Amino acid sequence: ADTARGWDVAQEGAAASPIAADATASVADYDPEVAAVFSEEALELIEGSERTLEQWRASPSSAERAFELKRALHTLKGGARMAGIVAMGDLSHELETLVGQAEDGSLLAGEGVFDVIQASLDQLAGMREAVVNGQGVSPARALIAR
Repeated sequence: ADTARGWDVAQEGAAASPIAADATASVADYDPEVAAVFSEEALELIEGSERTLEQWRASPSSAERAFELKRALHTLKGGARMAGIVAMGDLSHELETLVGQAEDGSLLAGEGVFDVIQASLDQLAGMREAVVNGQGVSPARALIAR
């Protein structure tokens, strides 16, 4: 099948603060200065990932596109975690894992997988926008669960 185990494309609402609203998040981890700088990098990474996904859809057997996307997601994950935006880091990590599975052939890179990746990139863009606007970022549990 071309769907990832445990991934869902449903989106969830925002919490009351820019940090993740789960038990692993700590207010002390959130750094507004780092988050402000990170938001610019995140925009570039997400937009670049969307372009890479478009190219990968056109050539599903392209290991190069999968690697490129995985690398961008790894960078996004690290930046989000440094800024203390745990939910964004966690979603980036799960998405990086999914892309890795498609890259190594343990998951068929097809439309179902590409749709989940696109939904995840949309969610990441929404999380980034929430941070920029000083709004909360909730974990994407439903999306990760699929």
